[in-house]
Amino acid sequence: MQIQLWNDCKDGNIEEVRKLLQNEQVSINWQHYNDSTTPFYIACKNGHIDIVKLLLNDKHISIRKEDKDGKTAIDIAKKENHSNIVELIKELDTGMDYKTF
Repeated sequence: MQIQLWNDCKDGNIEEVRKLLQNEQVSINWQHYNDSTTPFYIACKNGHIDIVKLLLNDKHISIRKEDKDGKTAIDIAKKENHSNIVELIKELDTGMDYKTF
């Protein structure tokens, strides 16, 4: 189920993501075994803002998890020029200093 959530976040399948998030056995912060990316990270990378918003509404989300190279979701969103996602994360993650973004 974890890999299914990751794949649906990657592919933009918001209805499937919604269904999977209702299952208590699904870990929203699961990290992919190849590169340590989370469903949130991959949704940010691929610019799926509706999925990003959905995931951000989950109280268990950890938006600062790093991939195997030490990059976070906001780092990859910036790299991929998804400024709307970058701004959304900056608004919600008030505990970080994002002056360089």
